Amino acid sequence: MATFEDFKELVQLRSSLSDKVAKLAKLFPGGTPATAEAEFTPEQKRAIRDADEAWEKFRQKAKELGGYVD
Repeated sequence: MATFEDFKELVQLRSSLSDKVAKLAKLFPGGTPATAEAEFTPEQKRAIRDADEAWEKFRQKAKELGGYVD
């Protein structure tokens, strides 16, 4: 059974994900590159990795709580 603390953690993970995606969006002001051959700066690579990790943490916690996340 999910507790208040579980949902509090989920909200915190969602907030972290939102922050990481906002940072990522600032690094790509013209949108994302159209090709897989695009060269990314180290800062962009780090932001992409951080957003991916934040998404995975959020997704895992949501699944633990019985949520459908895709």
